[in-house]
Amino acid sequence: MKPGKWIGIITGLLLLAGCAVPGQKFIDIRPGQTPEKGCGSRIAVLDFEDARPETGPGYVGYRILMDRSRERYFVNGLDLAAALAEAARRYLDQKGCVMVSGDEAASGDRVLTARIDRFECRARKDFPATKMILEIELVFFLENRAERRRTRIPVALTLERTEVGFSEKKLQTFVNQSLFAIHEKLPAF
Repeated sequence: MKPGKWIGIITGLLLLAGCAVPGQKFIDIRPGQTPEKGCGSRIAVLDFEDARPETGPGYVGYRILMDRSRERYFVNGLDLAAALAEAARRYLDQKGCVMVSGDEAASGDRVLTARIDRFECRARKDFPATKMILEIELVFFLENRAERRRTRIPVALTLERTEVGFSEKKLQTFVNQSLFAIHEKLPAF
């Protein structure tokens, strides 16, 4: 057989099987969009709690490849709770809130924290696209120290997306857009 045919056959097999390699992959969680200004409140974002059973603290999800192997996705830094708290801080800062530390939070300030009950993206590669299902269940706690009131804000959503040419960057964008939508639903500060 001519070398050109071998190259064509090998290229075709690679395209058919996909170029994905099982193993661990990492994504960044950060706001990808800028919210409208309009906060003005003083707020402290405390550490979030990761209450997910049976997952590591940095686990985000997995993708099943065509050969049934898995790519596992983790957040950079391997601490999802810290990454989500930092994303909330950045969002509120961009929104115009005056950010204070938990130690500096005075009686007139607000304090935000959250518990992560579920956070997982399950994806399956089928030629030529990858279908992703992202499930997020968070419970935010917003404390108004002036009124001595604590409000519980549960958020649960399941989103689906199909991507051709899947990559860590596309998963990262999907997760970050979903978090932005969650932040936008929080009560006005």
